[in-house]
Amino acid sequence: EKELLIDAGIEGADVFLALTNDDHVNILSMKLAKKICNSETISLINDENLLTLFNQEEYINLIDPRGVTISRVLTSLHKGKIKSAHSIKYGQAEILQAQVPKASSLCSKPLREIIPNGIRIAAVMRKDDIIFPKKHFQFETGDEVILISSNEHLDEVDALFSVRPHSF
Repeated sequence: EKELLIDAGIEGADVFLALTNDDHVNILSMKLAKKICNSETISLINDENLLTLFNQEEYINLIDPRGVTISRVLTSLHKGKIKSAHSIKYGQAEILQAQVPKASSLCSKPLREIIPNGIRIAAVMRKDDIIFPKKHFQFETGDEVILISSNEHLDEVDALFSVRPHSF
């Protein structure tokens, strides 16, 4: 109900969360919140058909419980310093967060010489800096890397970010 949202202070909210177990309630609440205050909305949607429908609209902050579970499974399957993994493009690729391990071969050459086609480095977090690396960029131990990889190159990603026995 509109009055309930207004009484709850929706008009001053930066973000609205719709996290009930009822997709229809979440959708209606999300649309109403968007109409009342145009805040960012995040909604739990369990029905895959509804996810497909709303992902094509302006409501891009949808939580798919299956997607969260898949991401946790993917992360646990990767070796080395892979911190998180998220499936994209209907399972054809992954977005990963990894850390450059100590004594890594990644630190020895420029980016263009060590990253194969099929893997793209989106950003590197080094201390307090966010870097969008170019082909001459060189990694340092401890760099946090956000990358995108097609499924065909995931073994290479695991190898690049693996901890080697001599690095201890």
